[in-house]
Amino acid sequence: MFTRFLLTSLLVMSTQAQAQTQTPTPICTREYAPVCGQLGQEIKTFPTRCVMLSQGGTWVSNGACPQTPATQSTKPAE
Repeated sequence: MFTRFLLTSLLVMSTQAQAQTQTPTPICTREYAPVCGQLGQEIKTFPTRCVMLSQGGTWVSNGACPQTPATQSTKPAE
């Protein structure tokens, strides 16, 4: 009887410890309020700040990220 109580208590404590260490996934709304964020070395536009934070990004600015100018190819004069 004591063994059963002890095992049940350990199981409950283990479950509670796991629940406390897991971070809950945020629930983000679906409106479009773009933010520019950085994810690792990549700068990209996220649909909302919530989505950016849930993916582990850091905020850079409000609005879409500015586009970098495409490298222009140089053509020889004809």
